[in-house]
Amino acid sequence: MREFKQKKWPEYKYYRIEEDGVFTELKINGRLTSRLVKYNEFIPETSIYSERPNPWAIGFFISLTINLLIGGTLILEFFDVSDQTSGIALTSIIVPLAILSMDVFKFSKEKRINGYNIYLPFDYKKHTEQTDKFIEEIFKARRHHLRTKFMRIDKVTPSETIEANFQWLYQEELISESELLELQNILEEQRIIKGH
Repeated sequence: MREFKQKKWPEYKYYRIEEDGVFTELKINGRLTSRLVKYNEFIPETSIYSERPNPWAIGFFISLTINLLIGGTLILEFFDVSDQTSGIALTSIIVPLAILSMDVFKFSKEKRINGYNIYLPFDYKKHTEQTDKFIEEIFKARRHHLRTKFMRIDKVTPSETIEANFQWLYQEELISESELLELQNILEEQRIIKGH
């Protein structure tokens, strides 16, 4: 699984695992953002975040609904309009309130990758297995990419920088202690051959 897409109108989330990072495209709260999140921008840990409706927003919404319905009914009674017109007027009040209620009474549970927040998915409870598999794929790709990039020993990069890269890989638990010692031995042999 190299892609993860989820839609929940009017929002959507799209992720694609690439060679050097995770491409993210998010449309949340009417804002569209897309970027490549490099593998070294986040750590392989996750957190679960829950979002519940704000009690103040619920209270305001209920107050607004009651006031609009009572006010609309009183105005319609005062002007003595036909039943068809009053039905249209009440519908024009109820439909926007129903749309607004989708945002006010929003519950969500997201699993996020720490560091740069990669938000997966809208409803974690429903898509737990799919989400966990995708996150596992991201962590595998991250591990492979960082090992490939920083385990190289070349003739251009200073040996101190290469040694620091090895230490960083070890601290990030991307290589074992035996791999670290082996890489340090190879680097030391190259230093001896160069005469430094």
